[in-house]
Amino acid sequence: MNKPTIAISTLLFSSVLAASGVPVEDMSPFTLGIEYQGMIAGQTITRASVHSLFRPHYLTVRYAPLPYLLVSAGAGSAKFSIAEYDSTRFDGNRGISAAIGLHGFTPRLIDFLMITAGTHGYLLNSTQDDYRYIAAVADPVAGVRCLIGDMLDIEAGAKGHIIYGRMNGPAVTDPLTFSNNNRIRGYLSMTLHSFSGGAYMSLSMDLSPYAEPDWSDGPYEASLSLRIGALIRTRRSDAITDAKEKKVDYFRNYDKMKEQQEKMADEMRKRR
Repeated sequence: MNKPTIAISTLLFSSVLAASGVPVEDMSPFTLGIEYQGMIAGQTITRASVHSLFRPHYLTVRYAPLPYLLVSAGAGSAKFSIAEYDSTRFDGNRGISAAIGLHGFTPRLIDFLMITAGTHGYLLNSTQDDYRYIAAVADPVAGVRCLIGDMLDIEAGAKGHIIYGRMNGPAVTDPLTFSNNNRIRGYLSMTLHSFSGGAYMSLSMDLSPYAEPDWSDGPYEASLSLRIGALIRTRRSDAITDAKEKKVDYFRNYDKMKEQQEKMADEMRKRR
């Protein structure tokens, strides 16, 4: 196995994916998340700083085996394209792709604040005629999540964007390696979920310090992502407590619903 292959495999293995947009307080060991994710990411690659676009689509499964820990795995397709350089342009076809990951978050520091951290990992796989680009994409993140009421989460922080891959072509005897130039970005995401915590939608954007406002050829040193998902529950989890013995309720609306049910029952008894 050659060095580029080892590096790609190591980067994919070490950058297990997490989706920070999932409403984590609605997850539990008895909950499974099913989600669609679409993304378009723009970055410059090689010493020539050539603009490129990475466009994956995934169907992802998410699971929380432990409190404050979210794991995921997805499968789908990815397309890669590179702007014209030296009279050559690559506009690849969609290839089979995969995504795996891990994401952690703290208990609420105050009533509405959490610290989150994790990493996103994707497989880039795209071909055009006799040319093929294959790479590992790692997006580690660290940020702060603000829980606004029962239906809105906003998260912001720092994000890495790292591509390491190789290119094969008809005139290439040994695969050529490539990577992106700017690897540090800031990100912002917003997650809207239903009152019962059963469905959610997340929008996120990130920008590098070298991002440009002209997106006529797609995001430049930036990316946009959309996630739409639903949570499937088998049963309600047992009560979990944090280090301060404070109850952690994944189903944030359960107690409210129970209280409302008791009030309605009392009113019915009074009318009899």
